[in-house]
Amino acid sequence: MEDWNCHILVCKSYKESFSSDRRPTPESCRGIYFPEGEPEPRFVWLDIVPHFNDYDGEFHYERPDLEDFLGEDLYQDQRYIAWNMLLDRELENTIVLKMKTDYLRAESTQTQSINNHVVVRNGTQVWKGPYVAFRLKGHAPDPTHCDDIDTTDFKTVFDYFSVFGDDDIELYKEARRKKAGKAPARD
Repeated sequence: MEDWNCHILVCKSYKESFSSDRRPTPESCRGIYFPEGEPEPRFVWLDIVPHFNDYDGEFHYERPDLEDFLGEDLYQDQRYIAWNMLLDRELENTIVLKMKTDYLRAESTQTQSINNHVVVRNGTQVWKGPYVAFRLKGHAPDPTHCDDIDTTDFKTVFDYFSVFGDDDIELYKEARRKKAGKAPARD
């Protein structure tokens, strides 16, 4: 997804409903929901739940409650995004992409809120089922605290969707330039 298209898609809703001063509770965190039955993704407020160690009761980590979006936690899968392959750089924070465990089943509904906005080339993943993206602070092997996802993260998530399972990033970049009507890059 080109930067300007990404900006148009999210800027208005972000400013109207998801600026930090509109946070419903201090325990809420901003995420991105990619519904399967709608044409556009959207920012959402996620309820954050603290988790404590069973043996000593000390704080262990926090994660959003995603049951309203994805169903029971038992049936959820996740991917950690710490590197933007298209920009070839490490992210400041970790983005977590959560989905149902059956997201690749043939009978699952296509996620138009993703597929409408990524360059799909031969062999590239067609996304199915609902997804939620949220951010964790930092890069530790297991970051403990949630943080608000923002519009920069939105672009990074779409970059991930665009190149998932694609071994040739340069071919993807060329397809993206063609879609945007730009001339090929020269060496």
